[in-house]
Amino acid sequence: MFGNINLDMFVMRKKKSAYIIAVLMFGTAVLFSLVSRFAPDDGGNVPVTFMDIFDSSMHLSFMLLGIFYVMFLGSDIKDGYIKNIAGSVRSRMGYIFSKLTAIAVYTIIAIAVTAVGSFAFSALLLDGAKGFEAMQFCKYLGTMFILLMGFAALVSFFIFFFRSTTVSMVMSIIISGYVLNNLFYQLIEMLLKKLKIDFDLGYISVSKQMLALNAESADKELFTACAVGIGYIVVFTFLNKIAMSKKDIA
Repeated sequence: MFGNINLDMFVMRKKKSAYIIAVLMFGTAVLFSLVSRFAPDDGGNVPVTFMDIFDSSMHLSFMLLGIFYVMFLGSDIKDGYIKNIAGSVRSRMGYIFSKLTAIAVYTIIAIAVTAVGSFAFSALLLDGAKGFEAMQFCKYLGTMFILLMGFAALVSFFIFFFRSTTVSMVMSIIISGYVLNNLFYQLIEMLLKKLKIDFDLGYISVSKQMLALNAESADKELFTACAVGIGYIVVFTFLNKIAMSKKDIA
């Protein structure tokens, strides 16, 4: 198990995409700081702080992380490697756990990079840490991490179910992209109304929860988001085990 985690971490360190995505996430913080600093002031603008920059950066970075998740999780299928590792892992669950552990480490690093960029450039160009509350920020980060891991579990299911990085990439972008996400869920909600089913998908949508999340979210909203994220991790980890065919790993 630990050998496979170390191998996945080694593979991740060798991937150029891991560094490119991290740099782009840092760049979003710089971009939002610059835009906020030099945006025309009409006299009624509310001061922009570190938390505002970080919120905006992570909402955009949600799609960037989705792209990386597909590239990393789909590399084994694309290269045919998954069919040759049956001797190195005892179960499908061990393989899935190893991949998600590596993804978890990368996600923590990516969030930290974005936070550092947001704090540094908001302090340099804007009002910096004004209004910053450490406890609320920690709860916010923890909730965000759980939602992103739920999203990673969902992406891995796309990979194992469709056996296509292209299809999985399209699905990931639709779910994590703000505009496409809204269109996608509007279509589903229209279909539910046609079927006379009254249900708000926002309660169980990891993407809706992620895009609605911000540093000022109430504890009740954070708890709901955590529950959704944990639910996705559990359900899609189990579905991943089923989706992986027996010819890959016993």
